[in-house]
Amino acid sequence: MNKRNPLILATSLLTLNLISLLIIYYLLPQLFIIKDKQMTNTLIEKSLGLISIIILGLVLVVILNLLVSFVLRHYLFNIDRQLTLIMGLLRVMYSVVLLIGVVILILDTNYEGVLSFYVIYFCSLSFLGLNNILISILLYRALDINRIVSVLLMICGMGYILGSIYSFITLTLIPYMMVFSLGEIVFLLWLMSVGRQKQIRI
Repeated sequence: MNKRNPLILATSLLTLNLISLLIIYYLLPQLFIIKDKQMTNTLIEKSLGLISIIILGLVLVVILNLLVSFVLRHYLFNIDRQLTLIMGLLRVMYSVVLLIGVVILILDTNYEGVLSFYVIYFCSLSFLGLNNILISILLYRALDINRIVSVLLMICGMGYILGSIYSFITLTLIPYMMVFSLGEIVFLLWLMSVGRQKQIRI
């Protein structure tokens, strides 16, 4: 295993998590007022620069997720090749669905566009949740990984799935969904401190 892989993973996960949280829970809510089309369109028209930053940030998140998918596949490949392939494909599917939402936001930068983006984003979280669950299973099978990391990722994945279903139905952001990224944060901290020093054993 390339010793740089854990560091690349950790850096990418940290960056995409911070950007996602900033955009979804802080920047977009400043422009999107649910059930108030006129106010939302007015805010968007006055904040085209901010919209551009949001779109660029989301594109970066998509790129980083594809990088994470590629590196994770090589990092966990020796544990279970078939499961690792499925795990990687789920992360790619999450990225593709998220990219569709970004394209819609670019083509339709108004109330309907932002609403469509949120709906698609909520759907994409289900793929991310399944991805984290499979990572959790793969890590649990490794002999030299703290099982707490695996359990937290499992909780994180289940939280994303349940939260995405609720948000899709109600079109409401769940503030405590931010807590579900704790599993990934613990994972990246492990990668930075321990993962780069050892091979994964099965």
